[in-house]
Amino acid sequence: MNCFEGKAEISEFLDGELADSNSLAMKEHLKTCSDCQRLADEFLSLKFDIEQALNSIPIPLYLEERILISIHLEHKAANKQAWVTGLFLIVLGIPILALFSPILLSSLRLFNKTLSVFIHTWLTLLTIAVQPSLGLGITLMLAIIAGLGVYSLRALLKGFQADEVLS
Repeated sequence: MNCFEGKAEISEFLDGELADSNSLAMKEHLKTCSDCQRLADEFLSLKFDIEQALNSIPIPLYLEERILISIHLEHKAANKQAWVTGLFLIVLGIPILALFSPILLSSLRLFNKTLSVFIHTWLTLLTIAVQPSLGLGITLMLAIIAGLGVYSLRALLKGFQADEVLS
């Protein structure tokens, strides 16, 4: 280990957070390097002074209780805020739903009509289809379903202008 690596890892070494292999290398380096040993001594002295200063500060009375009460009040305020936000979103959502309800109703009507056409087509194909032409009937049915899907989307989006709704 060189001085550059030692100075980068000396704080972790003194806190006992260095890996075992690096810790052994640091011990060996500190035995031979007076600059790094002096830096380690300064860190230890500073660490000791900080611990002494912290221990000399008196802990206020009922600190733990005050902290727990503060945490409880914050949770209570957060729960209240969640309720207010939820109610606000519901109140805001009702006009938006009313705005889109004509679109939703027309979509449901379109879906209902498409489904009835699909069922009618399926029943017609089943009654008309003979065994050799069954593959042709299924292919025709899939083409009809795809066409109905495209038609449904076009009918749904016809006259829809996103700028009016989103602005």
